[in-house]
Amino acid sequence: DIKRDGSSDISAKRKKKRISILFGLKYYEQQKNLSDNTISTTKYNLFNFFPKALFYQFFKAANVYFLVVSILTCLDFSPQKPSSMLGTFGFVLLTNLIKECYEDYNRHLQDKVSNEKKSMKLDLNGKWINIECSKLKAGDIIKVVKDEEIPADNIIISCSNSGGYCNIDTKNLDGETNLKEKNSLENFKHMSDFTNFYGKVECDSPNENLHDFEGLFNVDKIDKMKNENDKSIYLSIKNLLLKGTTLKNTEWSIGIVIYTGLNCKIMKNSKKTAPIKISKIRKTMNLLLYSLFIFTIIVCTIVACSPHIFCEC
Repeated sequence: DIKRDGSSDISAKRKKKRISILFGLKYYEQQKNLSDNTISTTKYNLFNFFPKALFYQFFKAANVYFLVVSILTCLDFSPQKPSSMLGTFGFVLLTNLIKECYEDYNRHLQDKVSNEKKSMKLDLNGKWINIECSKLKAGDIIKVVKDEEIPADNIIISCSNSGGYCNIDTKNLDGETNLKEKNSLENFKHMSDFTNFYGKVECDSPNENLHDFEGLFNVDKIDKMKNENDKSIYLSIKNLLLKGTTLKNTEWSIGIVIYTGLNCKIMKNSKKTAPIKISKIRKTMNLLLYSLFIFTIIVCTIVACSPHIFCEC
């Protein structure tokens, strides 16, 4: 878009942070040091579960109220035995902690299923091998077959369709049921041998924008191909297959992994920790309990400051 002063938004786009990704079997050793495709959506681990889960419990006003009451029962002036209140309060907390542990364990199982899914990757011998999805790294050349979920964000190089396009189902990503069309790179859409196919991709750094992607595709060398193909190719969101989408109406597609694991766009859009769910009933209950708590403090303060008034009565 050209502005009134004649300048354009190109300078603004250049300010985006960029990353460079080497792809192809030639750079296999350099890819080993990159982060893998492991994902994790759990809230806790073995070390922080107890303190973190216990901290979340006190977002409930009822737990705060009964904690204060339990502390007061331990003081000398309390007419009740501490064990009665502390036992009940401890049982409620323990039950909630077990519930949190169970829910987080289910998240862990879902992550494990996702990480252990098989994906086809081009190995050093130029053959397609099945590996766990979590072991994919940026720069790997992968193959996705029909009705298979995309394992990582990747640039589509070629596909089975003669027109060089494929369809994807994005309902897991944006909830839309209509299929989206993605395009392979024009110069390589009929390519089948990737043994001596290597180069570099310069693109935007990992971000959460599902509808924006820009980059340059540079090939260093392709055996038995013309030099006219050895030039930079502009990349857009139409060339990017996103993790979480599903390949449809296409027998197979071959692409270069760009973003992996927590750097994938779908993971960038997910919250780091599962949100704390608070219903309207709990919000109303919290308000009532805080009001009761404040009222109790006011009454106790008045009684403590003016004991002679009640003694005369």
